[in-house]
Amino acid sequence: MINQNWYLVDLPGYGYAKYSKEQRIQWMDTMQEYLSQRDTLRKVFVLIDGSISPQKIDMDFLTIFAQEKIPYDIIITKTDKCNQKELHKNLTALKEQIEETLGGLPNIIQTSSIK
Repeated sequence: MINQNWYLVDLPGYGYAKYSKEQRIQWMDTMQEYLSQRDTLRKVFVLIDGSISPQKIDMDFLTIFAQEKIPYDIIITKTDKCNQKELHKNLTALKEQIEETLGGLPNIIQTSSIK
């Protein structure tokens, strides 16, 4: 709880988890149910690894958010783990996939652990 009116809920990551396909489908169904039933939900921040190319599971989640009309922003992590050329390639691919699949771009925020 941040204050009496505002909560920040950190859901488990999904990108590097080693689960079977059945477990992954069940987890995604559980997350979709959780997020779609939150009347007080105002925004979801989706953390996506910028040092690798866009992953199918990231697009699957973004598609769920769009279908459920859940507002979201994307936070690109690990921007310091690859060179600028690779980061640019990964971000361009992500943006193209989002625009092609969902028809528009959310806010995209880049982060790094290095100043």
